[in-house]
Amino acid sequence: MGGHSDALCGAVVTNGSTELGREITPTVKDMQVTLGGVASAFDSFLVLRGLRTMPIRLERMCETSMRVAQFLEDHSLVEWVRYPGLCSHPQHDLAKTQMDMFGQMVTWCIKGGSDAAMAFVGAVTLARRATSTGGTETLVQHQRSIELEKITPGGIIRVSVGLENADDLIEDFAKALQCVEKVCRSVKMSCAD
Repeated sequence: MGGHSDALCGAVVTNGSTELGREITPTVKDMQVTLGGVASAFDSFLVLRGLRTMPIRLERMCETSMRVAQFLEDHSLVEWVRYPGLCSHPQHDLAKTQMDMFGQMVTWCIKGGSDAAMAFVGAVTLARRATSTGGTETLVQHQRSIELEKITPGGIIRVSVGLENADDLIEDFAKALQCVEKVCRSVKMSCAD
């Protein structure tokens, strides 16, 4: 909500009309009193500042995400793309009934597994390699490389799209995918899998 990757806030919401809600509400209240689970004044200021620009940021991020998802879906090195705005998404019809915009997160799978994914995230120059969402800058993440138990398939890349120009971001991704193709050829790695 803050939108600038500079505030840390959260919320715990319970429903007192349900059995679980009645059960956990006293514990949540106790933790709030005991641990001070209230945002600082400065964090609150930062989130308020971000809320003022949230609608325009989301509009831009969602528009750019759709364009990036369409670009990736048409690329020969991409196995699949998951973005609810794409007609190919398994729940696209449901998403259309629930959403006006489809979000800024794009998840996709590059052919060639972890090696190809690491080559891609290492080759982007406009986007940054980091784990976060909703900031002004586009972030790419290779989930498997940060997991302890290596559950996520190796080729999966998650993108949190920021406020950059869509054409610039697509150009960055296109150049990074060209680098992946070169790496695949030089080490005779299969990017066709």
